[in-house]
Amino acid sequence: MSKEHIMMLAAAVSAGAAIIGVVIGSVGSYFISRQQIKATVLSGNRQQWINTLRDCIADFQANARISIVEAKLANQLETSDCANPVNHDDAMKNLCLLVC
Repeated sequence: MSKEHIMMLAAAVSAGAAIIGVVIGSVGSYFISRQQIKATVLSGNRQQWINTLRDCIADFQANARISIVEAKLANQLETSDCANPVNHDDAMKNLCLLVC
């Protein structure tokens, strides 16, 4: 083999290695970006679920507190009716909806 053939072979090998490197890098970037998109979507869904759960728990606690306060007021007034039956009934309906 002459020097020219060796030089051309070295150039071809270098070019081939560069092309293979670009292809491997592109494919790797594609798969990594796909995983990151999935992770971002999953994280967003989890955060939305956490926020919804937090709101439901807060509503449950507020309605439970209203029904308890109304029942205690009725007990203090020594009546069988709640101090404000509308508040108590609404709170109980909301509690049933939140539990179911």
